[in-house]
Amino acid sequence: MVQCSNTNKVESTNNSGQIDQMLVLEKKILSIQNNVKKKNEKLMLGEELYSSATQFILNNPNHEQIESVYVLAARGAEISEKYDNAINYYFQAQRKFPESSKAAEYLKSRAIILDFILKRKKQAILAHEELIDLYPNHPLAIDSKEYLKRNLTDLPDTISSQELEKILENKD
Repeated sequence: MVQCSNTNKVESTNNSGQIDQMLVLEKKILSIQNNVKKKNEKLMLGEELYSSATQFILNNPNHEQIESVYVLAARGAEISEKYDNAINYYFQAQRKFPESSKAAEYLKSRAIILDFILKRKKQAILAHEELIDLYPNHPLAIDSKEYLKRNLTDLPDTISSQELEKILENKD
C-alpha cells in the first residue's frame, strides 16, 4: 500500500480494482432498472453491490475513494430494498465528508427515502431541515425550503396528480 503524502487516505491498486467492479455492477443495475421482468435480478445485483461496498468500507476505511464507496453502499442498499441501511450510508457519507460537493445530495437522498418510501414524514422533515441548516445556499436546500413551505409532506399517498396540481396552485 502507498500512503498519500498530505492525508490519511490510502490507495491500493488492488482495492481500486474492487471499486471498478462495483461501478460495473452499478452500471449493470442501471441498465435493467426499469425492466419489470428483471426485478429479481436487480434485487440480487443490488444486494451484491451493497455487500461488496460494505465489506470494502470495513477493510479499507482510509482509501482515497472511500466516499464513493459509501455512496455505492447506499445505492446497493436502496436497490435491494434495504432502505434503513440506505439512509444510514447516505447519513454516514454526509457526516464523514461534510465539505464534499455532493454532501447536500446525500442529505436529500436520505430525505426522499424517508418521505416517499418509508413514509416517515417527521424524520423526512428533519432531514430536509438539516439540509437547509447545513447547506443553506445549495439548490437542493432551496428546493427543500420550498417543499417544506408548501407543506407537501402531509399529503395522502393516494393523491392524484390533478389534485396535487390544484394544491400547488393554491399554495402560491
